[in-house]
Amino acid sequence: MRLQTLGSGSSGNCTLVQSGGASMLVDAGLSMEKIENGLAAADVAPESLRGIVITHTHGDHLGCAVKMSRHHKLKIFASDSAARANAVLARAKRLETFAPGATLTIGPFEVDTIAISHDAPGTVACMIRAENKQFGIATDLGRTCAALERALAACDAFLIEFNHDEAMLRDGMYPWRLKRRVLSEEGHISNDQAAAILSKCVSPRTRHVLLAHLSEKNNNPTLALESARGVLEKSGIVNIKVEAAPRAEPGAAVEV
Repeated sequence: MRLQTLGSGSSGNCTLVQSGGASMLVDAGLSMEKIENGLAAADVAPESLRGIVITHTHGDHLGCAVKMSRHHKLKIFASDSAARANAVLARAKRLETFAPGATLTIGPFEVDTIAISHDAPGTVACMIRAENKQFGIATDLGRTCAALERALAACDAFLIEFNHDEAMLRDGMYPWRLKRRVLSEEGHISNDQAAAILSKCVSPRTRHVLLAHLSEKNNNPTLALESARGVLEKSGIVNIKVEAAPRAEPGAAVEV
């Protein structure tokens, strides 16, 4: 299996997953041009995708999904409550809805969905299985939960949100209402919160961790990596590769 972010952050999120010649996307929060360029660089034809899973309906995740679906005749998979909350998504011709907690079959991929806390209806994390391997994708977390931690611990590699440095956020230029939203249990998790989750989730199976959805104004890769690597080193864990996903361009492919 292979995972590659095509973009990661509040300005747009899209992740390409490949296995055995098949491909799918998790989220499509970039322009269609950027997604198509990223797919071309990975030698994937858009019309060959088995589907697009939408984790939630905020624009940096939903983005051009409906346009991609219409143009390339792709299925969109979204939670039933997410579809009810977004009229454009609800009208998509190739929409398949699910209840959070359901397992989806998308070509050779089995996708376990896990309900998570965020201020968009029906937000989910995704655990993607193929070829006896499992990737986890968990961003836009207001808080963690035992089900998510168990699922991530069963992954060979996972992508997890390291959204903000709390001091940078509190001292930064955001209006207080936005700071309050980000800091809430339906907002985003900080580097310290994510590192605490990481300390519970790494297991003998874990080989690679990708730090994702870093805030452009309230975080930077150096701080996020320090938090992640620091908690792993304190636990005596040195055999896991840890990287930060770039915001505006495709990241390096993660393979297991």
